[in-house]
Amino acid sequence: MPKFLFLSRLLCLYFLSTFACKALEPNLSLSYAYPSSAQNIDIEKVELSYLFKEKSLTQRWPIYHYPVVNLGQLHTSDGRGEMLGGGLGLATYLTDKFKFNVEGGMYWLSDYQFGEPGVAYKDYGGPMQFYYKGSMGYNIWPNTLLGLSYQHISNGNRYDSNPALNTYQVYFSFAF
Repeated sequence: MPKFLFLSRLLCLYFLSTFACKALEPNLSLSYAYPSSAQNIDIEKVELSYLFKEKSLTQRWPIYHYPVVNLGQLHTSDGRGEMLGGGLGLATYLTDKFKFNVEGGMYWLSDYQFGEPGVAYKDYGGPMQFYYKGSMGYNIWPNTLLGLSYQHISNGNRYDSNPALNTYQVYFSFAF
């Protein structure tokens, strides 16, 4: 039941945000992520990303850059931790329907230790984490993208413990 409540709150936030920022021409992206390899605890990630308007890097090549702000949550069977983040993304359109993009940046985690030590435990080392992500999306309707991503999150050896979280993500994005 708590997972349902969390997802319903995130969906409400997503739809309320669509009305609040329509004039800024952003993209809102909602994603669900699951680890790409077996973990010693079950962990999932849900994230709402605000992608600012894309700006062209060059007039010659169709490559665009955009700032991104992230709000999300890492969810385990015994707890959860909020995530705040930001970074920069690069995008290119392979066809009218296919978009490829990469993003990189930092997250701040409110909780980075999950589980019970000695039983099933995951310590991400500290609150500051780096991430990079590669995505491929398909334009299913005008201004609406559905896609898949691969994301790597780690602290870059800033702390004693440095386990990575590699995830596959499904995302839904809407452009204003």
